[in-house]
Amino acid sequence: MQFQRKEKPLRQKKYQNYKSYLRKDFLYRCAYCLIHEGHYGGLRNFHVDHFRPKKKYPRLALAYANLYYACGLCNTFKGDAWPSAKEIEAGFRFVDPSAENPYEIHFQLNETDGSLRALTDAGRYSSAHLLLDREQLRKHRQRQIEKRAKWNEVSELLNAPSLDLEWVARARAVMAEIEREYLDPAPPYEVEDLKGTTTQ
Repeated sequence: MQFQRKEKPLRQKKYQNYKSYLRKDFLYRCAYCLIHEGHYGGLRNFHVDHFRPKKKYPRLALAYANLYYACGLCNTFKGDAWPSAKEIEAGFRFVDPSAENPYEIHFQLNETDGSLRALTDAGRYSSAHLLLDREQLRKHRQRQIEKRAKWNEVSELLNAPSLDLEWVARARAVMAEIEREYLDPAPPYEVEDLKGTTTQ
């Protein structure tokens, strides 16, 4: 998945104030592991990440293009890591999900167990620093693969010519609800719902 920046926020005094814009640009998902807010405890478990660390690039601390929406674990694992000039020259870098589709170019998903294999040096660097093949993500991806397979199986069964059309319409409505809630959920709540609470 390659994310497209569509939000045009005014310049903010604190990078945290961009969070409500970032979550929309990153489709309520972690920019790195792709886990959805609805599967990972919602807004409070997501952070504003500085793609180029603010410690090393202080001038980019408030640059919206340098800010990414990340789950708490990916953001923590990434920390202030950044490749050296020598590593970048050799191809070791963080993959940039705003510039390319990492899961088509740099990683291969095992459809059986949900594990992730790096295909490139950039993929290896990113996976090593972000722990993208951690057990939690393998289990999550495996559950999503299994749910999608079941969803596809039911979809095929509903194409049988002898089925009652009203029954098929009701079944498809239930499938749409399952897809919204489990396969591609809506955000659990909006920022306005958290007035008076602090978010990172």
